[in-house]
Amino acid sequence: MLNVGFITENHFPRLGGMEYATHFLVESLNKLDSVTASVACSTLRGVPKDFNYSYPCYRAKSLSFLTPWLHDLNRQNFVKKEEINVLHGQMLHGGGYLAMELSRKFNKPFVAQSHGADVQLVPEINYGALNDDKKRKKIKEVIQSANKLIAVSSMNKENLIDLGAKPEQVEIIHNGINISKINSTPIKNLRHHWNISNDDFVLITVGRNRPIKRMELLFQALAKLKEKEHIKCICVGPKANLQELALEHNV
Repeated sequence: MLNVGFITENHFPRLGGMEYATHFLVESLNKLDSVTASVACSTLRGVPKDFNYSYPCYRAKSLSFLTPWLHDLNRQNFVKKEEINVLHGQMLHGGGYLAMELSRKFNKPFVAQSHGADVQLVPEINYGALNDDKKRKKIKEVIQSANKLIAVSSMNKENLIDLGAKPEQVEIIHNGINISKINSTPIKNLRHHWNISNDDFVLITVGRNRPIKRMELLFQALAKLKEKEHIKCICVGPKANLQELALEHNV
């Protein structure tokens, strides 16, 4: 029996890409014969009390200065109770580093998965964990210690190799999607609702306004194109900072 233990920090599959990737991967593994998968994660405020995971999820407790100890205890109990024999750490300087520590303590193999921000570096916008010397040290230690590394793209793999990973050590596994749920979503024409004609050209963005997303560049372009009435843009993301951009560029 292969019992895979996922070690991650936040785990609420409504937050963003890594949380969904973890969630769908754990669900998929649990559908395989002779495989179980479960998750150990940190405390995360805001998760509804009635939210049910379809697999064991060990969420740590928090209590002032005891929080780090409680989180460590939660992970150790998780490995013992679920009889984990393979550890999987999400984000090299986060769950990856924690999985490495558990691997050494319990003598278990571990896989670390990169998600981009841990190995990408854009110094001019201070983007990437590698800007932090302590995180850089953790990332390099995980790369040297992992039994296997997972990259989500070819570029992600090249980033890992640049940091010292052996090419044969890295496997590319693209993030999947829940195609059955997407295909079951009813199709509705919302153009009229948003005052968009059939002839309008529509740009849609989905994401947080972070420097790496280049949202500032998009709004600069929209400001130049605002006289073109047939071009419309819909931005899906946190309301406040998108409104600030709209006001700043008068669009």
